[in-house]
Amino acid sequence: MSIKTKTESTMASGQLNAEELKVISMEFTMTELETLSSGILSMIEKTMQAKRLVSDGKVHTSIDEYCTKLHALNIRICYCR
Repeated sequence: MSIKTKTESTMASGQLNAEELKVISMEFTMTELETLSSGILSMIEKTMQAKRLVSDGKVHTSIDEYCTKLHALNIRICYCR
């Protein structure tokens, strides 16, 4: 399995800004993808446990955003399987 990622940031004029086009290509075995997925799921679980320890709404928002990113990453990893 290989993962290819392409990111670019564009300005209103359509020109690339300081973050140029980046391409990352890596190859993983199914076992490695399963390990990555399990690790991300563990991170989500621990993050949600930490969320219960604080009452600040801004912290909750940040934690929710972080978990959303982790969830999206895990979906991408699962899609590669």
